Amino acid sequence: MICNIDWLNVYCFERGVKDAAFFSLNTDYVVESRDYGTRVFMEMFTLKDVRGRPLLEIRRRPMSTGVLPIDACHIRLSNYMCYGRRPIDFLRDFLIKFDYTFKSIQKIDLCCDFNLFDNGLAPNIFVDHYVSGVFRKLYQSRIAAHGVNSGDGDLNFHSFSWGSKTSDVFTRFYCKSLELDANKPYIWQMWRDNGIDVSRPVWRVEFSMSRGVQKLTDGEHCFQQTLTVYDTQSKIAAVFLGLASHYFRFKDARTASRIYNAKDVKLFPNVSALSVERNIPDDADMPSKHIDGAFLGRAAQIWKTDGYDDVIRELCGQIWERAKRIDPRAGLLRRFRSD
Repeated sequence: MICNIDWLNVYCFERGVKDAAFFSLNTDYVVESRDYGTRVFMEMFTLKDVRGRPLLEIRRRPMSTGVLPIDACHIRLSNYMCYGRRPIDFLRDFLIKFDYTFKSIQKIDLCCDFNLFDNGLAPNIFVDHYVSGVFRKLYQSRIAAHGVNSGDGDLNFHSFSWGSKTSDVFTRFYCKSLELDANKPYIWQMWRDNGIDVSRPVWRVEFSMSRGVQKLTDGEHCFQQTLTVYDTQSKIAAVFLGLASHYFRFKDARTASRIYNAKDVKLFPNVSALSVERNIPDDADMPSKHIDGAFLGRAAQIWKTDGYDDVIRELCGQIWERAKRIDPRAGLLRRFRSD
């Protein structure tokens, strides 16, 4: 088994103009600009080394400075660099050298590749047990599955996902060797270097954490979602295994009539289970927010209604004021706005 970062995108502020022309004139990077931006940023370009290997993708110049500060940008570590040595150190050195201010992790994917689970169970047997209901997954009730219907009517599943791509944590389990093409020889080499048999199917468990995840918790300890959490291989593995203990937790339905009393299926080494804890950072750290309408409406009503405890009303008033700063255009704010 080998754990790795598969995707890393960070939210930063740039000091001075760091456009494609800047890097072309002042560095040895090969700059590849895209003729168009994104729905959020007007400019997008990739920095490559002299051999043409992609290192970083930068998106800058926000479309609307009413949503993002004018110096906001996203910097994504290339997939090639994610599988290199000490990718976090490379990214951190880049940010320091070119005077970027790191604000938050926008999105990070952690993965683990293997031929067999830690308990020796073959992934295809695990799939059969899961599809037949022998193994039952806890948490993340939304499921998507992909596979093929063979000529004799058998269903062969090779990909599952739980949650949604907008969830705090989106979980995938799939046969990586089926989708991996020749454009990523570094992953094949990483497998060989770490004892994975590439002549057999290689499966992957992957967790994708969104920008809403600002803290991770094991129930007793809580730590911030920062680059330091992922700057060594052992730390990456520890976070992955902690997430797996919560978001890839299965029960053997044959061992008890009630699922929560059933025995856990030991797929990975035992560690303290990690789950996410959301918080609301400063506006600059989290430029686009979703406001829970029912919660906000109830807070506004309590704030404006006599008879509630003064401390409770004060707290609801603070929630209301905070919501106006997050998104003053929200329809709910207009609906509950005081005269």
